[in-house]
Amino acid sequence: MKISETTTIGFSSAGHTLCHLLTLLFPTVLLALEVEFGLSFKELATLAVPGAFLFGACALPAGWLGDRWSKTTLLEIYFYGTGAMSILTGFAQTPLMLSVGLAGIGIFASIYHPVGMSWLVSRTSKTGTALGFNGLFGSIGFFFGSSGCRNINRVMELADSVFRTRDCLFGCGVSLQHFVEDYSER
Repeated sequence: MKISETTTIGFSSAGHTLCHLLTLLFPTVLLALEVEFGLSFKELATLAVPGAFLFGACALPAGWLGDRWSKTTLLEIYFYGTGAMSILTGFAQTPLMLSVGLAGIGIFASIYHPVGMSWLVSRTSKTGTALGFNGLFGSIGFFFGSSGCRNINRVMELADSVFRTRDCLFGCGVSLQHFVEDYSER
């Protein structure tokens, strides 16, 4: 079944929102984690460095793979992988577990920009409009990742905020897998 361009824009925009939300989720909950982990803000921020590096560094191999394999399948991997790493991060009991979870989020989130945006462009006829909507939803992810999570911090722990994000990611992955057939997109 070939999906409509509106549905394509919807999946791509949801992915972009969640990508930016996830990359800003940890920095906004650092203050709450200082007490929980008994580490300073600087020590906690250092734990996020590998994930931030991998978010950029893994984009190149993700884009290369997207040119040679199924973009739709890679987007499913993005949704499920970031969701799984969100679970690991939410259950982190040690600084090492937290760092590994954040690194995993960085690796899987790196798939979105090169693959998600090329998937969007390959499936829409009005690419400027489609990319405009996609960019708007990426900005919404920045908003919720910073100011939204700051407010969430006051009423719930890291695990709760990460699990709610995970639910969105898994929901998008299941929907994408169910509604989008991988027709020859190469």
